[in-house]
Amino acid sequence: NEYTVKNLFSEVGNVVSIRIAKNEEGRAKGFCHVDFDTKEAAEKAVSLAGRDLDGREIRVDMSEPRKPRGEGGFRGRGDGGFRGGRGGGRGGRGGGPPRQSHAP
Repeated sequence: NEYTVKNLFSEVGNVVSIRIAKNEEGRAKGFCHVDFDTKEAAEKAVSLAGRDLDGREIRVDMSEPRKPRGEGGFRGRGDGGFRGGRGGGRGGRGGGPPRQSHAP
């Protein structure tokens, strides 16, 4: 849970946010993203790899900021967060005026 993750990672620095990846049913997928207020704290977090968290050995990786995409298309949140597991339709994301249906 978020409290357990924050408690562990607070050992190396100030945790700004935690995003636990969840599936369509709202159950945790088994990984999360932890943001720190300094790069040094994030680098120290890598030393926690192999530690036990709720009976599981954890793996810790540094992430890099996403590179900007070319013009056009869906840009996402823009803060480098993760994607996936959202599902659903894509209606209304085109950015243009709504389509009108023409009945025969």
